[in-house]
Amino acid sequence: MLTIEWLSHMEPLDRKTWTGDQNQRGLNELGLRQAERICEELGNASFDALYSSPARRSIQTIEPMAQRFGLQITKLPGLGDTNSLQLPETWRSPSPELAQAYAGAYYTGRALSELDAIRAEHLSGRIGVCTHGDVMVAVAIYLAGLYGLDIPPPTPTRGARYTLRFEGDKVEVEHHNVPAGFPL
Repeated sequence: MLTIEWLSHMEPLDRKTWTGDQNQRGLNELGLRQAERICEELGNASFDALYSSPARRSIQTIEPMAQRFGLQITKLPGLGDTNSLQLPETWRSPSPELAQAYAGAYYTGRALSELDAIRAEHLSGRIGVCTHGDVMVAVAIYLAGLYGLDIPPPTPTRGARYTLRFEGDKVEVEHHNVPAGFPL
């Protein structure tokens, strides 16, 4: 069985006041504490590999796990932030709402492609993956729809996450609420 701990980055620096490249925007002090806490929560068993969006805030979220288990973090562009997508002008008509739906579908597809690559590389074991909240939820919902599972709840708060389990043609999507004692 392959188990993937599927999580979003912790509390980032404010997007509105950040003037540089969004991929360089890291975690704020609260986010760094949250990253340590999520490492404690997930660190009860070893990981075989760690993957992340190229965004600094995602990398910083799983760095404590990398240090704890002596692993490198592999950056996968398809796990990136949906805000970086430049929508083609043809997507904007006939409506902006459709453009957002198209963008969501595109980014879900990119993330699923990365997830397929991870699954091809690791047939079993435990993997940690850090992406962005909208991507994390979209993939969990897509898998639920594809495999006829109950729709998992969204994870509106930092620290909530999903565990994805793959064994043969069987898939499970488990939602985890924010752990007790998690800094908010």
